[in-house]
Amino acid sequence: MDEARVVAVYGRQVVCEAGGALVACNVVGSLLRDHGPLAAGDRVRLERSGDEGIVRERLARRAALTRSPRRPGLPPRVWAANVDLVLGVVSIRQPDFSAGLADRITVAASVGGLRLLLCVNKWDLAEEGDEAQVQPYVDAGFRVVRTSATSGLGMDELARELAGRDTVAVGHSGVGKSSLLNHLVPGLRIRVNEVNAVTGRGRHTTTTATWVPLPAGGALVDTPGVRSLGLATDATALPRHFPEFDPYLGRCEFDDCAHDSEPGCAVRAAVEAGEVPRLRHEGYLRIRESLLAGNG
Repeated sequence: MDEARVVAVYGRQVVCEAGGALVACNVVGSLLRDHGPLAAGDRVRLERSGDEGIVRERLARRAALTRSPRRPGLPPRVWAANVDLVLGVVSIRQPDFSAGLADRITVAASVGGLRLLLCVNKWDLAEEGDEAQVQPYVDAGFRVVRTSATSGLGMDELARELAGRDTVAVGHSGVGKSSLLNHLVPGLRIRVNEVNAVTGRGRHTTTTATWVPLPAGGALVDTPGVRSLGLATDATALPRHFPEFDPYLGRCEFDDCAHDSEPGCAVRAAVEAGEVPRLRHEGYLRIRESLLAGNG
């Protein structure tokens, strides 16, 4: 059997890259039943005949970016497998900066054990005071780049950050992710059309993630724009995914402190002292409330 990488997923059919060629493959039912759907970036073994094949085995994943399952009791959905970095794309204007999405992306990256690069796009539209919205993420230790696909601002820096790494890009529709990716990967649309030609399906940009090689090495998993980002974690584990909380965890008066309104909470004391950004603590409380309500 040949070893290959999954570059796009369409239900039970996937497109794999084996020896530089794109191969349209069906996935054996036992693999789906035992391990769930494949994801862009998965390494697999397949039986190949020309430009068609059958995927019979999925190799172990070294990392994955996941999101909440479609229904309770199901395993988390996998956006991309075997990546090193999450590129979280938000815009500062048109649409306005979404701290809610940025916070959820930081948590999703942490749940997957992945590094995060937060890209704040459309920075050419930034206004006075906008830097204050971004600073809490810098203070938390996240790498932040400010870009404009229109003016070229920050694009060289972004390309250097991604070079040689396998990255998955996540963001709302309308934040300029497609413009950034087309700037970074000349011919991206051509590659997408090649994948569609193999599958016979329509445009992938609203339906599936696609693995695309980068000119300077590494690859980028281009994902569809999201309306919401459900998290594959629970309220109890959530504090561990806010790195600025780390120095204070275990120092609260109560062992089961939720860092909300409990007396003797070391995290809330750090917020009042200016040691933890208030905006990030507010983001934590919003996500916690959503998880407790079962909304992911």
